[in-house]
Amino acid sequence: MMASCLNTFAAVGRAARLTTELRTIGVAQIPPLFRPISTSVSKRAAMGAEHGGFVKRSNSDYRQIVDRIETIACTDVGEPLRVADLCRVACVSERTLRDAFRRIRGISPHRHLRAHRLTQARRALLSAEAGRGTVTQIAMRFGFLELGRFAVDYRSTFGERPSETLRRSLSVQLCKS
Repeated sequence: MMASCLNTFAAVGRAARLTTELRTIGVAQIPPLFRPISTSVSKRAAMGAEHGGFVKRSNSDYRQIVDRIETIACTDVGEPLRVADLCRVACVSERTLRDAFRRIRGISPHRHLRAHRLTQARRALLSAEAGRGTVTQIAMRFGFLELGRFAVDYRSTFGERPSETLRRSLSVQLCKS
């Protein structure tokens, strides 16, 4: 009985802290894209207080979190996204975000975001814009500050060096003109 009361008390404390954090952020400051998540989180916090603090998330909950994070990743091309920032915007913990990505995508959010940026860099290297930039400029534009690591990751992912992709892109563009 005493343990059950302590668990309920702890859950209510967690829910109160979460509610306070949501109020300090202010729902008006949360982009409309994330408002349903923050509402869902506060409802779950209240439910958690009633059921001993444990709330089991469904695949649809995780899918919603991952979809919204991916939407943000597609819109914020110029800035490298940090997992902590995404958690703050989505009003979920890092553990919840990690669990969502592992369940839905099978990899961590950090690796997923990095793969997304690599793909964007490849598209830029293959595009008509590539003629106006260097590999370094394109890598930096997509948030890759360690160019050696970028080159290694790029080659292991796409089977060629970024400079080869750029060179091939430029030769195709010259043939077209």
